[in-house]
Amino acid sequence: MRVTNNVTTEQQFRRNLSRYRLFIDPKPTVVVAVSTGVDSMVLLHLMNEFISQHGGKLIVAHVNHELRAQSEDEETFLRDTCARLNIKLLVEHWPKKDHPNHGVENAARRIRYRFFQRVMKENDAQYLMTAHHQNDLAETILMKLVRGGQLDQLTGIQWSRKFGSGELLRPLLNISKQQLKQYAISKKIVWYEDVTNSDLAIQRNRFRHQIIPALQRENVAFLDHISDYREQLSAVNDLANQRIDEVIDNAQTSSGLFIPAIRSESHEQLQLILRRWLEHDQNIIDLNADQLRQIAQMIENTQKPQTDYDLGDGIQISKRYNTLRIGQKNVEQHFIANVQEHAHVLELGKWYRFGNEMSFGAFEIDDNMLNIADQTTDFWLPESWLPLLSRTWDSKDQIRLKNGHHQLVRRVLVDHKVDLEQRRLQPVVVDSQKHVLWVPGLKETWLERPSDYVQKWHHLVFGIMKAQQEETINE
Repeated sequence: MRVTNNVTTEQQFRRNLSRYRLFIDPKPTVVVAVSTGVDSMVLLHLMNEFISQHGGKLIVAHVNHELRAQSEDEETFLRDTCARLNIKLLVEHWPKKDHPNHGVENAARRIRYRFFQRVMKENDAQYLMTAHHQNDLAETILMKLVRGGQLDQLTGIQWSRKFGSGELLRPLLNISKQQLKQYAISKKIVWYEDVTNSDLAIQRNRFRHQIIPALQRENVAFLDHISDYREQLSAVNDLANQRIDEVIDNAQTSSGLFIPAIRSESHEQLQLILRRWLEHDQNIIDLNADQLRQIAQMIENTQKPQTDYDLGDGIQISKRYNTLRIGQKNVEQHFIANVQEHAHVLELGKWYRFGNEMSFGAFEIDDNMLNIADQTTDFWLPESWLPLLSRTWDSKDQIRLKNGHHQLVRRVLVDHKVDLEQRRLQPVVVDSQKHVLWVPGLKETWLERPSDYVQKWHHLVFGIMKAQQEETINE
């Protein structure tokens, strides 16, 4: 939405408040961030007029960065102005001794917004308002275009967003700097020029004073065109995100993303889905293009059914056959190490939990606990093989097959597509001679029985069910 020639700055400002629903409360408490530059002084004037007519409360928040000699003059001027207008003023000082040697601009921004957030909270304000305008929008979009990044970043500055205890509003985004100056002159509004805005060593100033004026010489409507593109791109992004959210909802499971539901998407679309899922659903932000490409390739690679990708900060993305999941890498490894140190006598008649969904146990043939088992396996064992033990499997573990050969437990786990996390926790039941008898839920060993086994051997039943008992194998 652009400003047409027959619409005044004040009319456009009020249209913005109405069209973009920047006010929901009829008499809001609004904090206006004022630096004494022309943009924020015009915003203060416009908001003071609006509040005077429609009701509400206005608070001015100002940060004295102590960066320039005129900082004290600006603060004094603003105090006089707010006193004359009967507006509450809150000032924060950022002492020069606290300034960093590098990155002063970013540090100053953090100081400002922390202060604004505190002012909102302490005064029960619903809104913070800043004076970002059409030139700021164009500068931001062009700078992001030069730096590279994600497509949705090219929408630049948003009209509004959640902030602190309320909302941050920018009602001047389609009004140019020139229009604001003309309005200030017509209303005899006094402002201060920030001399640092002329420093061409700062990238934004080069865009402001050199690049954008050159583009405006090519087309005087350049700023309006940037605003139009921003609105179109924002609408396209919103529509795309709705479609992506539908794909994610269809693929989402309690464990993560169901890979077959998204694998048919193109490589580029898969990256969009992953980015949306990780940032919006998992709160993992600031992913770069290379990370997204590698995660997409991990999904597309059917030769590796189980792989991990380290995002840093202890966060790991894991592909486990048909599931993509997020986990805490360091916490998981510590937990697994503790589990592998434990071994237990498998008491007959008790359920033991492993993983999140299964329990197993060994029972006498007439034990009523077997009534709730989902799967059972009969075992005849010599008394000398008791008691039974349960522990997590070992790389050397193997079970005997009916043909007399042996199979590694590791191969059993692979054949049954047990994912890596569950694989590390997988228990085995062994006899007192340390022979593996059973891989719960997966496979049992083959035992040759003597002709008189019914009279001399002990009859047991191994059972599996969904975990619901108190005792766990990890206790």
